[in-house]
Amino acid sequence: MNIQETYSLIDVCLGKMAPDLLIKSCFLVNVYTGEILEDQDIAMKGKYIAYVGKWKYETHEIPEIIDAKGLYAIPGMIDGHTHLLYLMSPYEAIKHIIPTGTTTIITEVMEIYPIAGIRGIRDFINMLSDQPIRFFFTVPSMVTTPESLKGMDKKELEELLCMEEVLGMGESYWQAVLEDRETFIPNMLLTLRHKKSLEGHSAGAKNEKLMAYAAIGVSSCHEPVKAQEALERARLGLHVMIREGAVRKDLGPISEIFSKVDTRRFILSSDGVDPEELMEQGYMDLIVRKAISFGLDPIKAVQMVTLNVAEHFHIDQFIGGIAPSRYGDLVLMEDLKRFHPKYVISSGKLVAQDKKLILEPRPISFGPSYLNSLKRPKIFQKEDFLIKAPQKSGSYNVSVIEMITDLVTQKAVIELPQTGGRLLWDETSDLILVSAIDRLKPKNGHFTGLLKGFGLKKGAFACSAGWDTTDIIAVGRDPSDMALAVNRIFELQGGAVVVVSQKVLWEIDLSILGIMSMLPMERLVRAFKELKGIVEELGISFRDPLLSLVTLSTSAIPFFRICHEGYKDLKTGRMEGLFIA
Repeated sequence: MNIQETYSLIDVCLGKMAPDLLIKSCFLVNVYTGEILEDQDIAMKGKYIAYVGKWKYETHEIPEIIDAKGLYAIPGMIDGHTHLLYLMSPYEAIKHIIPTGTTTIITEVMEIYPIAGIRGIRDFINMLSDQPIRFFFTVPSMVTTPESLKGMDKKELEELLCMEEVLGMGESYWQAVLEDRETFIPNMLLTLRHKKSLEGHSAGAKNEKLMAYAAIGVSSCHEPVKAQEALERARLGLHVMIREGAVRKDLGPISEIFSKVDTRRFILSSDGVDPEELMEQGYMDLIVRKAISFGLDPIKAVQMVTLNVAEHFHIDQFIGGIAPSRYGDLVLMEDLKRFHPKYVISSGKLVAQDKKLILEPRPISFGPSYLNSLKRPKIFQKEDFLIKAPQKSGSYNVSVIEMITDLVTQKAVIELPQTGGRLLWDETSDLILVSAIDRLKPKNGHFTGLLKGFGLKKGAFACSAGWDTTDIIAVGRDPSDMALAVNRIFELQGGAVVVVSQKVLWEIDLSILGIMSMLPMERLVRAFKELKGIVEELGISFRDPLLSLVTLSTSAIPFFRICHEGYKDLKTGRMEGLFIA
C-alpha cells in the first residue's frame, strides 16, 4: 500500500472521503476474536478494507452498496497447500475457483521447474499476477526420484526467494532430506535466512525421526492421515494442514480431535484440486462444509481457511481477516453451516455472485516452448519394451513394484523363467510391464520393469505427467500397445493415452509442458469420466486410475517407485535394477 492509498483509508474512516464499496448490515465473522458481530458495515477503498463497524456517514456518494442484511461475512478463503499447475490450464482453474469464495491460493511449482526451469517459474508467476484472485508460490525442494534432478541450484533458489510472491520452499520428503542432508538442508537453511517458510512432508515419520525433521525448521505438514499423527505434529509446533482434495481425503479420521484441542494450529487444504469435484461441488467451500458436517464449529472452520493460514505464512497483515488495511477479500453467505457463497469480493471488487462469474480471469497464453516441450529420441517399437534376460538359459529373481493400495507400493521379488533371452510369465497373472521414458532429454533413455496389482488385463495406458520426474509413465500387457501409446503422447506433445490391440481407445491433450490441458473444464471432466469407464472394462478398479498411474514415479508416497534411471527404493534411497544378483 502506497502513501496515497493509506491517506485514502484514513479519510474514509474519518468520513472525509466516500468508499468505493459499502457492505451494509451483515453478520461479521471476526476470526481474530472468534465472535459473530451483528449489524456490521464494511467499507472498502480501492483494494483495501478501510472501515469495519457501523457506518456513520452519508451513503449517497458511494458508487456501490451491497445490502447484506441476514448474510454472514467471512474473510476470503485461502488454500495454503495445493498443486494448481497440473491437469487443468490455469485460466480454466481460476474461472471455476472464483465463485467458490477462495480468494488466495498458495501453490507448489515443483511440476514446472524440471521441465521449464527458473524461467518457467517466473513466467507462471507473471501469468498468475493481476488475476481476480491472489496467488503465492512455494519454490521446489527438488526431492525427486531421478538422481539427476535432485536439489535446486543455489543461485536460482536465491533469486526466487527474493520475490515477494514466493512465501517459502515447498514440501520436502523427510526420508530423502535426512538421508542426503548435504544436498537438501543447505537450501532449506537458505530459505529460512530469507525469512520464508519450510513446508513439510513427513508421511510415516514419528517420534525421533519426526523431531529430527522438525529440527531443520520445517513449520508445517499436510501428510497426517490419522488423528494421532496430526496431534503429534501439532504438539511439536507444526501447522497441521488437513488434506481433503484430489490425492487424499483425511478430514474424517482427523476430525475426532477437533473437540479435544485448540485448532489454531490447524489448517484445511486441498493438496490438489480434482477437476470434476471443482466444477460440480466446489473447492475450499466444499472442504469447510465437510469439516462442519464432522462437528467442527463453523467459526473454527473459517479460521482454518483464513487467519490460521495467513499467520503460518506471515501474511496476516495483508489477508486472513476482515479489518482495516487488509485486502478487500471476503465472502457473503446466507448460512454458516450450509456454507454456500452468495457474493465473492476480491481486492475490493465483486468477482462472483450466486455461483456465477462476474469478473473474468485475465487471459493466459503459452508460447511454442510451453506447447512443444516433449523431445522424442526415436519412434518406439515393440522391442523397446521387451525385457531381455542377461543370459539365454535359466531363471532369474527380479524386483517388482507391487500395488498395496491405489497409491502405495512395495517391493516384491519373484522368480521368472526365460527362453531365448526373454523373460516369461503367465499371461493370466497380475504381472504387467511398466516403463519410464525421459521425455525431456532423449539421451537419458528409458527403463522397463514389472508391476503387480495394477489390474490391467490387456492393452496399455500411458501419461506424460509423471510426478517428481520428467518421465512418461506407461504400463501395459502388450509391448506393441505400449509403443503406440508412448508414440502418440509424443505426437500430442503431452497427454494420456489408452491403447488396445493397436487402436487408441482414449486420449487427452496435456500439451502445456506435458502436464496441463488446453481443454475447457467441461470437456476435461467429461474425458476423465470416460477414462474411468474404459479402464474399468480393462480391469483397473482404482478410484482415480490416472492418479494411480502417474504416482508410480513419485518419491512422495511409499515406497518402491520407478523412473528412467531404474527402480527407486525410498526406504534406502538407492536406485535398483530389475535383476537381483
